[in-house]
Amino acid sequence: MKEEIIKICNENDLIKVGFCNTKNILVDYSRYELQDKLGYRCSFQVGKIEDKDLSSEKYSIYNTVIAVLLPYKKVNFEDKDKVYFSAVASGEDYHKTLTKKLQKVGDYLKKNNYIYKIFVDNNPLDEKNLAYNCGLGFFGKNNLLINSELGSYFNIGIILTDAIIESDRIVKRSCGGCNLCVNSCPSKAINENEILNANKCLSYLTQKKNLDNIDTSNFNNCIYGCDICMSVCPYNKKVEYVNENGINPDDFLNMNEEEFNEKYKDTAVAWRGKETLDRNISIYLKNIDK
Repeated sequence: MKEEIIKICNENDLIKVGFCNTKNILVDYSRYELQDKLGYRCSFQVGKIEDKDLSSEKYSIYNTVIAVLLPYKKVNFEDKDKVYFSAVASGEDYHKTLTKKLQKVGDYLKKNNYIYKIFVDNNPLDEKNLAYNCGLGFFGKNNLLINSELGSYFNIGIILTDAIIESDRIVKRSCGGCNLCVNSCPSKAINENEILNANKCLSYLTQKKNLDNIDTSNFNNCIYGCDICMSVCPYNKKVEYVNENGINPDDFLNMNEEEFNEKYKDTAVAWRGKETLDRNISIYLKNIDK
């Protein structure tokens, strides 16, 4: 069964697949507790600390976590006359893409009389930690999961199933001592204690609706998300660039809502809406005029 699931995943561009027994998930509760104590948790990080593992009753019917990685290419932001979306938002909305690919595995499990549930960034579980437990990578100082072959340019998908499948080994490795991600973070969201202050992260702030009393001086021409800490990571040197020409700021600002919805309805930025992206462009243009 394990080999067949891996085959199905590989045929659908899910080139990294890992497995872990749901009863053996390791959770570093101290990190979540410290993040809460320091006020580092942002509004997108939903759920309680106890929701970060699979020990609660609602997950008791499942025996195995299947984690997959869907790689994507990076974006070149060098043309400062253009604005861009972060690499994760290039192309079709990854929530839809990854869910469709995982459904192929779900169909196989159902055919063999197993139950399953698919998760793609739509739950309180810590998907990065589940993928870590499935042996798909190790954590960088920027709190992102790093795969030795893919770097950190990938989306994570999770399937829970009652099928019993042999677990993979956790990768016990550190990211090294370069500190490039720490030193490059413009808002200093990455700390020496290696716990991300999500409330200061540009990726969060560019998606946050209310920016009252927020320092926006670091907003740049990435108007949705932020790839800075990923772009400097040595593990991402081999990641290819996407064929992305950027967006003319004036063209985007002059686009009406109907045009925006039609053009970007199938992308990851659609959920946030044009108003927030217009705001980010305006902030960026003011920043470069200073």
